[in-house]
Amino acid sequence: MRLFYSLLLFCGFFVGLMMIGCGDNPTGGTTDEPPKVDTTSTEGGQITGRVLPPGVGPLIIVIRNGVDFTSTLADEEGQFEISDLPSGQYSLQVIATGFFTDISISNVELQKGESRQAELIILRQRSEGATLLGQIINKSNRQPIEGAEVQIECSTGVCAPLSGLSDQDGNFSVKIWSGLGANINVRKPGYRTLPIQVKALDPAQEFNMGKIALERLEQ
Repeated sequence: MRLFYSLLLFCGFFVGLMMIGCGDNPTGGTTDEPPKVDTTSTEGGQITGRVLPPGVGPLIIVIRNGVDFTSTLADEEGQFEISDLPSGQYSLQVIATGFFTDISISNVELQKGESRQAELIILRQRSEGATLLGQIINKSNRQPIEGAEVQIECSTGVCAPLSGLSDQDGNFSVKIWSGLGANINVRKPGYRTLPIQVKALDPAQEFNMGKIALERLEQ
């Protein structure tokens, strides 16, 4: 009889262990719970486009929220692709030796995972550009002003800013885009900035702005 009760207790203990082993095991046993998925990852956006003429090896500078963010080179056909871009406001500036710099798109909001096609970028050769000439002088004594800056931004179309400096005789010569109007600011520390507007010029045209008189600020 004692042997019978001993066997009965042993069988109960063994069955209990089996039931525990088949239950939930939070420390690494198999479970029916689905695997967890990371929902915090972000998918980068993309900007693609093309620069003409092909084969000039232009550098595309990506500006995000007003700050240079990254850059890439276009291929032999002028195609480019910039990927893995976070959400933000973007502009693209294109630079190529012997050509005027250009901005293909500006202030564009790129959302998560969005793909944008930039407008076709056609670079203009500097040899086909127009030329602004002039002399910067002191308004009060009519003497030339050396080192005055001529800042140029286009008033029509899209373009990157240009600038030039006056020499010791006050003379300046700046190549600008043809076919686009320009807003010009002539400035020099200690003088009042003078804004000037110029209409679109023809390719290879030279436009002499004559004497540009700056007024000295009161000390």
